[in-house]
Amino acid sequence: MEQETPSLMLKTAAPVSEVGDENAERSPIKENYASLQEINDSKAELLARVQSLRKDIRDWRGKLDSQVLSYRQELGELRNTLNIEVEQLKLDFQDLRLTLKKQLDTTTKLSDMLPKCKTSPPAAEKNNNSPVEANREYGEGNDTCSPPSSELKPVLCL
Repeated sequence: MEQETPSLMLKTAAPVSEVGDENAERSPIKENYASLQEINDSKAELLARVQSLRKDIRDWRGKLDSQVLSYRQELGELRNTLNIEVEQLKLDFQDLRLTLKKQLDTTTKLSDMLPKCKTSPPAAEKNNNSPVEANREYGEGNDTCSPPSSELKPVLCL
């Protein structure tokens, strides 16, 4: 047994030059393994971020779609309300147009009944008379178209 022990020792013990070579070979492997581990960790972090961003985008799209849908519904309701109000305004304007046309026809008929020419009474300041006296002087209610005096007065023709 004594012989086996020193031989085992020789077999297991390596020269100093061989130990340095093994450490030199293991060092790049350990560095590559460490780099791979960092890359895998970075990849996992990036994948987690991408998943989170995808989820955020899905949530954002869902919210946006629901807002667009509600705004479209609201816009449709507003459009319908506006159309109803516009139709009501059209009817109101037609009624107003008919009323104005009737008033114009009535006014035209009344003006046809009145004399074609009518003189305007002079202003009270010019004659130093009261408006009542000026109207009497020019014969308001008179069916004549000329003033009683020879002076020319402005004439209003209808």
